[in-house]
Amino acid sequence: MADIWGPVDGVYTASTSWLPSFGWSVDYWSLFTTITGALAGAGLGAWAAQKIAKNEKERDESTKELRSVNSGIVLSYNISNTAMSLKKQHVRGLKDNHDKDIANFEALQSQPPPRLIKINPQFVHLGAITTPIAPLQGIVLEQMASNGSAINSAITLADAIDHLNRTISLYNDLLDSYRQADLPAGFKIEHLYLGIPVGGKVNNIYRDTLASLSAYTDDVIFFALKLCDDLIEHGQSMLPKHRKLTGNPSADITDIDISDCILEGLIPQHEPYMNWLAGFSKKATPTAKRPWLFRWLRK
Repeated sequence: MADIWGPVDGVYTASTSWLPSFGWSVDYWSLFTTITGALAGAGLGAWAAQKIAKNEKERDESTKELRSVNSGIVLSYNISNTAMSLKKQHVRGLKDNHDKDIANFEALQSQPPPRLIKINPQFVHLGAITTPIAPLQGIVLEQMASNGSAINSAITLADAIDHLNRTISLYNDLLDSYRQADLPAGFKIEHLYLGIPVGGKVNNIYRDTLASLSAYTDDVIFFALKLCDDLIEHGQSMLPKHRKLTGNPSADITDIDISDCILEGLIPQHEPYMNWLAGFSKKATPTAKRPWLFRWLRK
């Protein structure tokens, strides 16, 4: 019988399937491809779902960061505007008036006696500035992948605000002591105001306090605008990817225009800050000019 196995070298064998027969015909290749296809389909489906979830997460994170960047720009500008208002309304006038009185007094020293000293002191109590520095720091330090420049600007800005408010408090205390006639022995208001020696001693507390008041006001303006620029630069760098992720070509970064403030002379010059810029910005050197202050000049 042809279907009976015969011995071959002591081993019974025949041309038959090694797989069991269950009484029905099975296309094992078709079964294999079906299972393989199902597994591949499941794998591709899982990969696609993971990819979609990842893209969705990236879109959400990018949208949140862009919103944080724009919020930070607005808050930074708000702080700079607060300091510019203080400078325009009070600090600049106080400093300019004092400098004028000092210059007139020094000019009198070259004239023969009797010398008539004319001064016009302006003693005005100042209120501490209130700024959104806490939420701004939260945005820069926690809510966005900001670069080191923005972090340094935010930290330095917070210090400048603290120094300014402390100086405002010292200035107000000084005015209170003048009004109460609580003066150093032998000194009069004009001696303290002009720095005139009394008994071989000079008291320059008023001059130094006013100079600090002016300097810290400029610091707040400068570093608030510097942070604005850092945030705008960071936002512009992430904008192309954000538009691609979200499919929103109209997404944009908030910009500011301080051209009127520049014309009014409220923006401090960059030269006093060159050492700071060189220390915290790879783009700046002691002899190079940072472009951010001049971007608005060209508008």
